[in-house]
Amino acid sequence: MSAPEQKALDWLAANVRKPSGPLKVIACGGRDYADGTRVDRILSTIHEALQMDDLIHGGAMGADTLAASWAVRAGVRVREYQADWADLGRAAGPSRN
Repeated sequence: MSAPEQKALDWLAANVRKPSGPLKVIACGGRDYADGTRVDRILSTIHEALQMDDLIHGGAMGADTLAASWAVRAGVRVREYQADWADLGRAAGPSRN
């Protein structure tokens, strides 16, 4: 783990407490992102500290699907919200978000 990653995760563990309601985490990133080990490590650390209820992603290849794969293995509910590129064209991403 890089020093900046460790610093961010240490801060998270020390300063962020699980909310009273469900914890929903959004995972997003590049379609060509391929470092599944890093995604697994970071999401596992967040989940260990805060007990995620839902992992939300946009269904794209890369970071989104890597995060969804982690969630399935970790027993975290996965919610996928794909953009409607066919009907909305370039407005699909901002419309979904």
